[in-house]
Amino acid sequence: MTAENLVPNLPADQDATAGGLRAGEARFTHLIYNNPDGVLVLDQSGAILFVNPAAAAMFGRPAVALVGQVLGFPVVLGEASEIDLVTTTGAMVAEMRVVETAWHGRSAHLLMLRDVTERKRLERALRVSEERLRFALDATSEGVWDWNIVTGD
Repeated sequence: MTAENLVPNLPADQDATAGGLRAGEARFTHLIYNNPDGVLVLDQSGAILFVNPAAAAMFGRPAVALVGQVLGFPVVLGEASEIDLVTTTGAMVAEMRVVETAWHGRSAHLLMLRDVTERKRLERALRVSEERLRFALDATSEGVWDWNIVTGD
């Protein structure tokens, strides 16, 4: 796919161009507001400038109450990190990714938060199950082998 396919052709008429830009902005706004992942924009001091509805739900507070507050978590650019969120509805583990961006002409950080609570719970359950199996095998002096009866491997 080329860049030409990604960017719509802008009409020559200025009014049509403005309307097209407004429509494009509306599409991108729709994507951010309906994104199931949390999206935040922070200034360089860590103050929250923007919160989408998913992020507000993750923090258990309305977006208007979050804007202007300092995030309170270390922001690591270019790396995925996990943060624990505790709200009135319970605890959650979120994966946080951060990139540099601009917001109203100023340098800022774009944060994406993904709820990984269920994945972490399943990983923990798998670890416990593997430990139990290892303990049982060690206690019985038995072994485990893998054989594909179709291929003989």
